[in-house]
Amino acid sequence: MLGILLLAAGLRLFGSQDAPPGIEHDEVANWLIDRSILAGRHAVYFTQAYGHEAGYHYLQAASVALFGDHPLSLRLPTIFLSLIGLAVSYALARALFGERVALIQAGSLAVLFWPLFYARLGLRALSLPAVAGLAAWFFWRGVVNARGRIGRDAVLAGLLAGLAMYTYMAA
Repeated sequence: MLGILLLAAGLRLFGSQDAPPGIEHDEVANWLIDRSILAGRHAVYFTQAYGHEAGYHYLQAASVALFGDHPLSLRLPTIFLSLIGLAVSYALARALFGERVALIQAGSLAVLFWPLFYARLGLRALSLPAVAGLAAWFFWRGVVNARGRIGRDAVLAGLLAGLAMYTYMAA
């Protein structure tokens, strides 16, 4: 699995400022929202660009503040979240279907066109699979470990499911 994650990271990071070429118009809209956050405008929901949930934008604004005001800073949070989503989907698939199935699906997510393409754009869509995947994984752990009581895993699953609402509209 470590090899798959390293391959996925390399494919997502190598040349991420050049491919896809330029900066996409939705990335520009995100950039403007992020700049407004850094200028002191804070919200739970931003009405610009047909409306955006705030969770991803705070992460993206932190990336811009830490690494500078350029396209790679916009794309790093998505790259990071895509790797978290890949690792979480592996863990969930392994728990539900076994090691072999989990490795096949993780390898597929690492190299297939659409997961790779969207991981290389600074858009909030990939924050949902990462956060909702974590919620599903903790939910499954809570079910398996419940023994007739609500445990820490179930509470974390509920918190993450609620947090998923602040990642992307499809939540």
